[in-house]
Amino acid sequence: MGFIFYLQCSNENRRKSTIINVNDPTTKMPSSKAMLATALAKANTAVQLDNTHSHTFARKYYQEACVLLSQLDSRAKNEKDRQKLKSIRQTYLHRIEQLGGSISEVS
Repeated sequence: MGFIFYLQCSNENRRKSTIINVNDPTTKMPSSKAMLATALAKANTAVQLDNTHSHTFARKYYQEACVLLSQLDSRAKNEKDRQKLKSIRQTYLHRIEQLGGSISEVS
């Protein structure tokens, strides 16, 4: 089973959204650096929403960040990076649970 990866980048006032089907062998996957930047941007948005008590939206962004971090974990080349990614993901998963909505851990 594959994932559909949603990548959103912003360039000044322009936003570009791309849906990538990882089951399609002709699809080029985004770089790990781009995925990490997207995950961190989503996490930052989640924290900002969390601070304004917009918990439903914060939970959504934490979940999206967790999916990306899980995908990055499978790409990590060394154990130290893998452990950092897992630790960050665990922190977000814990916060999702605190906000009242859990997602299954993606290994």
